[in-house]
Amino acid sequence: MRKATPRKPVKKVAKKTTPRRRIKAWTAAETSMLKKSYKSMTTSQIARRLKRSLASVQTKVRILGLSKGRPKKANVKRTAPKRTFKAATKRHARKAAPKTTRRTRR
Repeated sequence: MRKATPRKPVKKVAKKTTPRRRIKAWTAAETSMLKKSYKSMTTSQIARRLKRSLASVQTKVRILGLSKGRPKKANVKRTAPKRTFKAATKRHARKAAPKTTRRTRR
């Protein structure tokens, strides 16, 4: 039989992990700038101006409940063009004729 050899202790190596980024808190000036310019600028333009990621700007917009709003419709009355009635053609006459009932087999 073979003799058991004593095991050498294994050195534990710490895993190299990337440090977590700290979330940059929104300042009052950044929030007010976002509120003022959200309707007139795109979110990517705002993100570049604030030096923030697009995702952080979109998240803040959702938290604040901002919306671009629907574009307003012009308050113009639309009038239908006047139609002139032409004499009924054969095609129109067929459509206007009353339908007969189908004959059933007995």
